[in-house]
Amino acid sequence: SILEVNGLLDFLGDAIKDTISSTDSYSSLREHSPIFTRNRLRYSLHSPLSLDLYDMQGRHTGYSSTTNKLEEQIPETYFKQIGTVKYLFTNASTSVKIVMRGYATSSFKLEVQQLIGDKITASTTFVDIPTTPNTTAFLNTVGDISTLSSLSIDQNNDGVSEYTLTPKINGIITIPNDTTPPEMRLVFST
Repeated sequence: SILEVNGLLDFLGDAIKDTISSTDSYSSLREHSPIFTRNRLRYSLHSPLSLDLYDMQGRHTGYSSTTNKLEEQIPETYFKQIGTVKYLFTNASTSVKIVMRGYATSSFKLEVQQLIGDKITASTTFVDIPTTPNTTAFLNTVGDISTLSSLSIDQNNDGVSEYTLTPKINGIITIPNDTTPPEMRLVFST
């Protein structure tokens, strides 16, 4: 969608005709990237799950499950997908709910990063979380990364969370290993 930027087609046409004297006349072009100074959150999901964002008014950012079209209804949020990695960006002061729904069997990694400009100021990462086509996972935030709720994971979509993982600022979270050794009984009968 880069060619949808206002003025870019004019610039390209003028560049082809070699009639550009200055980029000042093209409102969309800048020599330097704009600097974003407010806190924002970036959610990146590496997995076979959908990534959806909902606010308290029921607005949605992500791909619609009914129309399969991108919706960016929540102000100051947007969704991007690069390859199989999905990204959601929000203003850090926006209260939202993240919902992920599985569509294949594998595992997922969810990174939540707080940024000022392009600088990461805090993060939390959930790794090696198993998923199936029935998995549903969600978490909430009412502000910056310090308000992130636990990640609830319902593996079989029965409404009961099999795992609840508490985020750690600048930490990595995995599902705890079961340390109970398996027990086997053999009974022989003559």
